[in-house]
Amino acid sequence: MMCIDDVQFAGEVVSLRAKVSHSWLDHEISMIDTPVAVTRWRSGNWPTIACKWESMHDLALEFGEMLHRFSAAALVDTLPVFDAMELAAKGELRARLDALHQNFIDTPALRTEYLARLQTLWSCAVSFFSLAQQPGAGEAEIVSAWGQVRGAGAQMKALFTSGLIPSGVVLP
Repeated sequence: MMCIDDVQFAGEVVSLRAKVSHSWLDHEISMIDTPVAVTRWRSGNWPTIACKWESMHDLALEFGEMLHRFSAAALVDTLPVFDAMELAAKGELRARLDALHQNFIDTPALRTEYLARLQTLWSCAVSFFSLAQQPGAGEAEIVSAWGQVRGAGAQMKALFTSGLIPSGVVLP
């Protein structure tokens, strides 16, 4: 199996993958250790960060609905070599490439797993943000809740680092 990671081929889906995997999971969760999370809590920074995370969550949901675009069928409408093909022939080629793609990546199962992990992460994040805004919250509670967010983020990131979520269009 070969993967084309050139943005021109998968465009938006590759860009969304990078935003979810790197901008959110790496830079906003994995790289924020407990002392930094506690400092942000003490300074009252989490409400502002929560707004940014809502946008990232929306992008992550959008990405989950685009996982099928890693199929080589996406190239049929992208590469100029296919421009001269009749629409019916393009449709047949797309269908065959999608079927071949399903032999390598079970996109519906991957989407289900991705969305389940995203839901777990988001539930942990919402709980954390709620706790961080409570006047009576203690540091130990913040530390514990942040640990849950980081754990859920690590589980989500594992889908990306395991290769289950491709980095570009998959050529079987």
